[in-house]
Amino acid sequence: MINRNKQKEPLYRPRLEIDISPLEIVANVVSLMGMILIVVVIYKYWPQLPDLVPSHFGLNGQPDAWTSKNSLPFFALIPLALYILLTVIGRKPHLCNYSVRLTKDNAVRLYAISVKFLAILKMILSWLFVYIFYAIAQIGLGSSWQLDWGFVIFFAFLAAALFWYLHASYKNR
Repeated sequence: MINRNKQKEPLYRPRLEIDISPLEIVANVVSLMGMILIVVVIYKYWPQLPDLVPSHFGLNGQPDAWTSKNSLPFFALIPLALYILLTVIGRKPHLCNYSVRLTKDNAVRLYAISVKFLAILKMILSWLFVYIFYAIAQIGLGSSWQLDWGFVIFFAFLAAALFWYLHASYKNR
């Protein structure tokens, strides 16, 4: 018989200040450059873009849905929202979920790993969106461009970052 009256032990989530590492500074600067480049791509190609641009790509990398070019600035809000969300969470690592239990002994290490992972994730996603917006512009202009190996490479980077995070978390538990 299961005792349902048993109190769950509260999760240990101290609010700690984590020093930013040089890697995180570089990742944050590169992320910000990506965000700026998204705006530059939209601004640069806007006058030449036709009224309809790709809005979705199939597994083969070819566009399979089209939308008004006027939606591009709104689409740019997606990477901006992700950038802001990952930046805020990176400054509050006590809000994150962890794959291992936090203790007084490992909290600083796991927070530092989490903050580093979020900075790397933000950088990869920023440049993934640069790639997508550039592809949208190129295809909209009639190029034979398609999302193919570039997309696979970005997902390989994402998988590598996630693997590193899980491995480092497990190792530092």
